Amino acid sequence: MIENYGNEHNVRTFVSLSSPQGGQYGAECFTKMFPALTARTAYELFYTRLGQRALSVANYWYDPRHRDLYLKYSAYLAVIDNVKQQNSSDFNLKQNTNNDNDLRTMMVNTSTAETSDITNVAETYDDSSQMIEARVTRAIAAVCAATAEIAKRHNDDNSDANSVQLSSVKVTSVDVDTVMTIDSAYDNDYAEYSINSNPNIKKLGLTRLQRLVLIGGPDDGVISPWQSSQFAVLDSSGKLVPMRERRQDDIYSDNDPIGLHQLDTTDRLVEYTVPGVNHHEWHHNEKVLRECIIGWLD
Repeated sequence: MIENYGNEHNVRTFVSLSSPQGGQYGAECFTKMFPALTARTAYELFYTRLGQRALSVANYWYDPRHRDLYLKYSAYLAVIDNVKQQNSSDFNLKQNTNNDNDLRTMMVNTSTAETSDITNVAETYDDSSQMIEARVTRAIAAVCAATAEIAKRHNDDNSDANSVQLSSVKVTSVDVDTVMTIDSAYDNDYAEYSINSNPNIKKLGLTRLQRLVLIGGPDDGVISPWQSSQFAVLDSSGKLVPMRERRQDDIYSDNDPIGLHQLDTTDRLVEYTVPGVNHHEWHHNEKVLRECIIGWLD
């Protein structure tokens, strides 16, 4: 939001509380929902338009072994990092690319009888709770079917990913073509709230801050690597790359795409590393509030 407003916002201090600013590359955040996926295979789903549209974790996914796909498909993290401009095709599920076609090929044996009720409901333009639930059900079912096929292809058998139960509607497989065709009707509404595509506006939004506070810690248990909370990433060999070493065509490069370098060199970037805090405890941990946050508030 700060990037969207450029130099028109009045935010003085932005506190990032164990947020995956550098992206997520670890299965801790999705193993319960999609146990068939692993960190090494998740890109096959996350770097597709279906994955980017249906899963928030896919929006933050940064796979260092597939940076080319990250830059091509990421509809959120790469855009807010200002290393790519948002394209209308990022939201258009009907415009297919190689990864989308690979996903379509994997998802076979669709049963029309199993999906017809959901499809009939979802094709309407009503935004009642029933219709929204149907669209969510359809998307989750498609994602679960995709994870099962990805696992099968990698000889990682896990039957839990083969079905999804939501509000008494059970779906065992959904055709990705059906998902893409139906959801395309909502593309215009989705894109309407998209991120400001002007790269200069984004940089102005962050550099207008008086202080950017980045808080994280080694015992978070969800953010992976935990140093992502301070804009660090992993490289293709698994070595940690701290924010200040992300130089070449990245967020701390000489062209300073979002202004991190400028904030840092003008002493407006503050980092806290706090051990012993779980991801779900940050917002009500008194030590964190007292030592890392309150002192920066007006």
